[in-house]
This record gives sequence, structure tokens and C-alpha cells, in this order.
Amino acid sequence: MISIDFTALNALERTIHERLQGSAKVLPTLTITEAARLCGCSVSKVSKFSKKLGFPNFKQYVAFLYDREKEHKETSSELERIQAFITHFDRRLVDEMIDLIAGHERIVLFGYGPSLLCAQYIEYRLRTASPR
Repeated sequence: MISIDFTALNALERTIHERLQGSAKVLPTLTITEAARLCGCSVSKVSKFSKKLGFPNFKQYVAFLYDREKEHKETSSELERIQAFITHFDRRLVDEMIDLIAGHERIVLFGYGPSLLCAQYIEYRLRTASPR
């Protein structure tokens, strides 16, 4: 069960919560536009209100009002993404690249954005690690 400190809310925010809580008892669903209309304020104010309570968005606040299970969104951190890349790395790609490089007198590497950085790094490594 989620517990929220409603004492940190100003008078308007407490009114918004009370009206929405009362409406949740009689309305089967509630959109942010309907909530703004019921409370006599803007959609932006309702959105900011739900974020002030600690919800990532209005839908999560509505789930709290209706006492529904909170959506669990699977998030991935950068470290988890890198770990997955290392775990599933295909070493054959490296061998294939080595064969391509060895089979040619000269090579051209290029890219845009992140691939440019990768190309520059490969160029640096080739310059420092190859005998030519």
C-alpha cells in the first residue's frame, strides 16, 4: 500500500485530490482532461499535482485512486545494457573484421554520431596496435 503525505499540499492541491477521490467513487474511469474540468483547473496543473505526489504520470495517480495495481515498467540501466551486450557478444564479428582488414591494403572507416566515434576509436587502435 502506498502512503502519501498530503500535508505538503497547498489548499488548491488538497481540493484537487478531494474532488478526484470523490469522483473515483462514482466514475468508472477518469482522464486527465475530465479531472481538470472537475477541479476547475488546467490539465497542466493536474499533471504537476500528480508528479508532486510522487507519481511518474497522471495514469499512475489514477491507478492509486482506484486502488488498482501499479503498472510495473521494466527499466534498464546503462550498466545492465552493457552487461547484456558483453554477455551476448559474438566473437565471430571480430574475427570477420580481422579477416577483412588483413585482406586489403587500405581501409576506410566512416560514420555519423556514435558510429563515427566507434570508427575513430578503431582507427586509433589500428594505428597504435598494427606494425604499419
